[in-house]
Parts: sequence; C-alpha cells; structure tokens
Amino acid sequence: MKFRQNIAMGLGVLRGKFLSQNVPLSVMLSVTNRCNSKCRYCDISSRKQKEMSTSEMLNLIEQMSAGGVKKLSLWGGEPLLRDDIGAIITKAKDRGMCVNIDSNGYLVPEIFETIKDLDFIIFSFDGEKKQHDHNREPGAYDKLFRAIEFIDGRIPVWTLTVLTKYNIGSVDFILQKAREYRFKALFQVPYHPLPLGSAEDLLASADEYAKVFSGLARLKKGNSQVISSSRYLNAVSKWGFFPGTTSEFRPQHFPECWAGRMFCNIDTNGDMYTCSPRIGLHKQPPNVLKYGFAESFRRLKKSGCQSCVSGCSLETNFVFSLNIKSIREWLVVL
Repeated sequence: MKFRQNIAMGLGVLRGKFLSQNVPLSVMLSVTNRCNSKCRYCDISSRKQKEMSTSEMLNLIEQMSAGGVKKLSLWGGEPLLRDDIGAIITKAKDRGMCVNIDSNGYLVPEIFETIKDLDFIIFSFDGEKKQHDHNREPGAYDKLFRAIEFIDGRIPVWTLTVLTKYNIGSVDFILQKAREYRFKALFQVPYHPLPLGSAEDLLASADEYAKVFSGLARLKKGNSQVISSSRYLNAVSKWGFFPGTTSEFRPQHFPECWAGRMFCNIDTNGDMYTCSPRIGLHKQPPNVLKYGFAESFRRLKKSGCQSCVSGCSLETNFVFSLNIKSIREWLVVL
C-alpha cells in the first residue's frame, strides 16, 4: 500500500477503535463461484448463485470508495474467469484502493495485461507436485509455476498454503521454492464454513499445527519469504480448540475481532457477511444490491464467535487492534 493509503487506513482504524465508529476499511469480494479447478476441500464451484453484473460490480466499488474502503481483495471461485476482471481492478485502483486477487494461476499468462495493475496476487500452493496435484487436479502444479515464471517479478506474488494432514510436512519445500522464484509465502489451516466445503477431515492434529506454526514463527525472524506475521503464527500455534476453527471465547493471546466493524465479506450474489468464516451461516444477510453498501454494512450483526484461525481475519484483527509488531511487519510488504 502507498503512503497515503496507509495514512488513510490508520486514521480509519483510530476512528473505529477509539471513537467506536464502524468504518469499512477492508473488503473481501467474491466475484464468481465458477472455477476451472476442483479442489478436494472446496465446493464453491457447485454453488448456484447469480453473479453480479459488470455495472453492479462497478457501482458497488463506487459505493465502497464513498464508504471509506481502502483495501479490496477479489476472490471466488476463480476471479480470472470473469471477462470484466480488468475493468473491476481498474475501477478500484482509480478509486485509490489497494487491490489483490486470489487465484489458481491457470489463466495468468493469457490475460496478464488486464491484471498487471494489481498490488499483489495470491496463488494457492499446496506443496510438492504430488501433494499439490492431489489436493487439486493433475497438472495444477505445472500451471501454477507457469504463472509464477511468466510474472517474473512484474507484480508481487504471494502464495497461500492451506496446511492439511497431507501436506503439513511441505513447509521447507515451499520456502525453498519461495527463495528460488522470489515470492512470499502465507500459511493457514483449513477453515472453510460448510457452505463452501467441509475441510475438517483434512485437519492435521493440534500437536502438528503447534509444532509447524511455532517453527514458522521462529523462521520468520530470519526468513524474508515468510510473510505471515509473527503474532499470527504464534497465535495459531497456541490455538486450543481444534478441530474447531472458531470459538465463542477469545484466548488471551488473540486480538479483539473487528469483523463487521472494520472489515466484511461480500458474497457472489451481493450478500454481506462479517467475515469469510461466516459465509452462508447467517439467515437473511443484508444484500448490497438491495440496500446498498453503506446500509448493508450498518445492518451487519456481530457473529457469535469471538476468535478464529482464519488467516485473513486474524491478521487483520492484529493490525486493527494496533499491534505494533504486526503493523510494522505488514508495512514492509504492503
């Protein structure tokens, strides 16, 4: 994020934290359920929802900008399947937002010119070729590295590894590839809510997660490839509620949750949720096509949970709780 974006984000956080104002600073927006891959732990492509049209998407971005949104994360499904993805990115960038996409990378070489203004792109990466293709489909690994090689540093590349019982031993391999191809690596546990695909049977043991995430926290000190923050890595290593990934209690080492107060998630059909772990779990969520962005955000109701191990939510909560170490670590890379 640029200096002015950081200042605006910081002022918004101060309003939210000290003036108790609900300030929508960051939004995750699902642009499609369609996908050109089939991952074992994901059922998103089987969801039957109407996608927002181009005009609805662009109008929503205008409303988000007016409401104070500074960071927009586009996901799906596979966002690059939308023919208008370039227009969506351009609109958000023109409104001063930091924009990223979550992708499997399959289409990057063919449409790179339409996405080259992204602030960064996140690719799913599950480990060695055997594990990656097992979690996804034959050929997925080769398509991923075709995309990474094609980008060749023209935009920042991050990878996101969902650590399951099948690939939890792949951390060293992933970091080796990160050094070789000059990308940054994020790590998280499976946490999909049931409407997006059950992942509970993929979970490793609590002891395995404690060992891996505490090890990553130690590696973070001298490894620039590990982009996950130290506070996040240490928190996940101490999570005491597995196989649950959310809890109605907040452990002492976890930050206050700002979901629905400083960030939210918008589903493919315009339904708004406090965060991604709650997608499909609320009855009659506010819909941005019906109420508009600002009114939908106002109507959001706080979830029953107090903490979770969702990477995107937990990292954001540390920053929005003004944890100095997390802020410092993220300012280096954004």
